[in-house]
Amino acid sequence: MDWRSMIGEPDERGCRRWVGTWLVGGRPQVRVDGKNQYVARILLSESLGRPIRSGYYALHTCDVGTCCEVSHLFEGTPRRNILDAVEKGRWTQAGYHPRIEPDQARWIREQYASGNRWWTRRRLADRFAVSENTITEIVRGHRFRTAGGPISGPRGAGGRPVSPAGDLAASPSR
Repeated sequence: MDWRSMIGEPDERGCRRWVGTWLVGGRPQVRVDGKNQYVARILLSESLGRPIRSGYYALHTCDVGTCCEVSHLFEGTPRRNILDAVEKGRWTQAGYHPRIEPDQARWIREQYASGNRWWTRRRLADRFAVSENTITEIVRGHRFRTAGGPISGPRGAGGRPVSPAGDLAASPSR
């Protein structure tokens, strides 16, 4: 299957989102010539008619990391990337705060609530390049309240949900 078939139709903002597997902090990658490459870099290089300059990034005007719309991509320096993050409120004194989209937050909640033990907070955090605390805030509904998806409480021993009062409160009465 051609990886280009994993690029969706334009949404209301004109973004053509990647619908394939998300890799590396939510940024799509494909294997080309035996190595993993970011889809945005490939598309921007093709649009420019040359490789992206060494040390430069493929940046998004739309700030949607899964967007593959060529008109939303531009070549920029690491400094331009940071200035862009500061201008758009994605950089604070505490550092960079990656932007997770509402549909990604819903997907995180669904995976975490599915009972599939593969999707631990650590694995979800690694996949989206955020902290485990951020994942906890998403699955408990403290972040992205309106994104949809199941809201989970804390997990106890064996991955079972627990009530705020603890495991005993969650146990059936005798």
